[in-house]
Amino acid sequence: MCIIRAAGPSPWFEWPTARCLSAPPSLTARDPSQQIFEQRSDAQCPVSSLPPPRSAKPSPPQPSMTEYVPIHQADPPDEKGEIPVATRPWLLKARNILICILAGYGLLNLGVLLYTHFPKPHHNPCACGQTPTEALSRGCQFDPFALAWLPDNCRDDELISDFHALGQKDNHSWSFYLFPTTEKQLSLEEVSMMAQVVGTEAHKDTVVTTTADWHYTHCLYLMRKIYRAHAAGKTIESRTDSEHHVKHCVESVLQWITTESDAAGLVGVSVIDLYED
Repeated sequence: MCIIRAAGPSPWFEWPTARCLSAPPSLTARDPSQQIFEQRSDAQCPVSSLPPPRSAKPSPPQPSMTEYVPIHQADPPDEKGEIPVATRPWLLKARNILICILAGYGLLNLGVLLYTHFPKPHHNPCACGQTPTEALSRGCQFDPFALAWLPDNCRDDELISDFHALGQKDNHSWSFYLFPTTEKQLSLEEVSMMAQVVGTEAHKDTVVTTTADWHYTHCLYLMRKIYRAHAAGKTIESRTDSEHHVKHCVESVLQWITTESDAAGLVGVSVIDLYED
């Protein structure tokens, strides 16, 4: 029979093979988990066969400095058994997405404010420069019914040809003179070379004069050009693309009809179909 007596209130343990005594009294003051047992020379029980002390509990393995520890293991649940907010991956992802959306909205709003605050440079899609030489270098041509150098996207060459044919057919008078008298008649080429000053900001008073026939033809030409521009994708020059200019043309034509009272009173010249599709 092997009898081992541990320090403190621990009971006697009985082993069926040999008789062994506990550690010397000088070591009994230690913690029970730190007891050291010795084997007498006349005993038959090895120290390794002794049971571990009651108070000794295996400690959990500690991760090393380089060992990966998942978030849900490093931060244990709280008292209610819930994972802390900082360790919820989906919540962190949602927060980051919300921050990005708010930041993007703020930058977009700032860009709109800056764009509307600062004045934008004026862009004239029908501009051909300030001189005929510059206009020719840009590929522009002179429109005789608009009296302006225009690029291809603002010029209706087919309509210009139609009005030229009408002028020759009905013997219209489209003459030009150096303003303010009719003493010096100008050719269409001379008028085109004066376009560098006609209508510019620095020379608003430099103009040419022409016949009423050309003036009313110009107004009718403009009305057809505005209509055709929508279908052909053309741009109307800013000088004539305004309600003020159209109103001026309408008033001029009506005034001419009133002045020509004999022609205005003729019956049968104009036929109107009231039910035209």
